[in-house]
Amino acid sequence: MTYAKDYVDIIGAIYGRDEKVLGLLSLDLVKNKGPVEREDIGNIDEQCWKHLRELLASNPISSHIKFN
Repeated sequence: MTYAKDYVDIIGAIYGRDEKVLGLLSLDLVKNKGPVEREDIGNIDEQCWKHLRELLASNPISSHIKFN
């Protein structure tokens, strides 16, 4: 599970979309300077993804997070 305490470990947010209405939100994490791990969070709609990207882009403490 990903928790707020893991926020600094998040290096990327990925939204994968297929033919369905919802897309899979995944996070790339680096824990203790180890290898990058991808964690699937769950399905969200495209509007939610747009809002999340806007929040990440506007928040100074999120500047280390890259997103597609």
